[in-house]
Amino acid sequence: MKDMKGFNGAYGLFIFLALLLPSQGFASNAYFVDTQDARANGMMEAFAATADNPSAVYYNPAGIVNVDGTQVSAGLTFVYIPGEDVPFESNGTSVFGAPGETTDSETLTAYIPSFFATHKINNDWSAGFGMFSNFGLSTEWPEDWEGRYVSGGVYSDILTMALNPVVAYRVDKNVSIAAGIVYQTLEVQSRNKYLMGAPGSGIPDATVKVTAEDSSGFGYSLGFLARLSDAVNLGIAFQSAVRHDMDGDFELYGTPGGQFNAKDDVSMKMTLPAIARLGLAYSKGPLTVEGDVVFTQWSTIDESTIKFDQLPLSGTEPKDYRNTFTYRLGTNYSVNNAFDVRGGVEYSGNPIPLSTQEPAVPTNYRWRFGVGGGYTMEKFVIDLSYNYIFWPTKMEYDNETGDYDANVSPGLGKVTGEWDASGHMVVTTLSYKF
Repeated sequence: MKDMKGFNGAYGLFIFLALLLPSQGFASNAYFVDTQDARANGMMEAFAATADNPSAVYYNPAGIVNVDGTQVSAGLTFVYIPGEDVPFESNGTSVFGAPGETTDSETLTAYIPSFFATHKINNDWSAGFGMFSNFGLSTEWPEDWEGRYVSGGVYSDILTMALNPVVAYRVDKNVSIAAGIVYQTLEVQSRNKYLMGAPGSGIPDATVKVTAEDSSGFGYSLGFLARLSDAVNLGIAFQSAVRHDMDGDFELYGTPGGQFNAKDDVSMKMTLPAIARLGLAYSKGPLTVEGDVVFTQWSTIDESTIKFDQLPLSGTEPKDYRNTFTYRLGTNYSVNNAFDVRGGVEYSGNPIPLSTQEPAVPTNYRWRFGVGGGYTMEKFVIDLSYNYIFWPTKMEYDNETGDYDANVSPGLGKVTGEWDASGHMVVTTLSYKF
């Protein structure tokens, strides 16, 4: 085992790095779950100018003035990312990885619920409510893989839930506006391994774990919808950034005989990004075609600041995330009064620069393709959609976070390589019209 001096030096650096995860666990566009409704998802979320069902509360609340009576919808998004579809191919620059060695991540399955309700008060006023999670999911890697000592290198998880009451007003027959309050909760967890002895010494790794729960923050949402002609709608929607002041727990455990185990309280700050949507929809007979541009203000994540209650390890780490634009094109075709069919395509930019890329959030710019359909039965509507998500090119990993010589112990080398990724989503929504 390393002597106490060497342990203390690596201990401070590595614990500090381990706590940087919460500011990035959601930052990959693969972790921005904009999927809240199967009808919208079948059109690849190009829905800000259509916004004609209860999920308009999320996509553009100004649209709820066009949703008649009282309606509710409940949705479920199923995410499936096979481990072999997110492999890391090592360059073999550290002592823990052979050149060309490939490690698959653990298979991810997740179920993400949503609920929306709208009520038409009169011809001019409507109210709505939404409950959804649009930042979330997790990553998990084998506990013995090459990158296990990097922050979040074994497990990272983030879960948000938002409550969003809104009110909408019809300014005139062609224009409506809306505003709402967003109350958002956040929970995060990360784990990585800590090297206790020289490679091959047989001394088991310890584990660094960080958890933060019960954080909450407030934001707001705005909407604008205009009928430019009989065939063309313009939609603009905005969801503000939400700041979280998080209190959490740090734990180092599994050290030999427990002699170096440690616990402490920590506090962290993060701001989940603002989202702006601009959509233009064209409808002619049974066909609707919409194109949307979505701006995500990832630059709110410019650094991570960590404060320990007792341990002298507080500090700040740059993240330098970049704002992104997402481009969407979606269609809906009404076969008859009961059946609709849909399709869409999306291109999304990458918010994380190569200099701060980490195994907790392997990401790149991406494409997404989707199909879907809907069936109306008097007061019930059932919608179903499927998406395939993939990176067109591999993402290289070669930065300071994987520098084991500096962050863990001299002589261990650096973790470098490249990632690839693809995944699947199935969304189902059941709606009822009172």
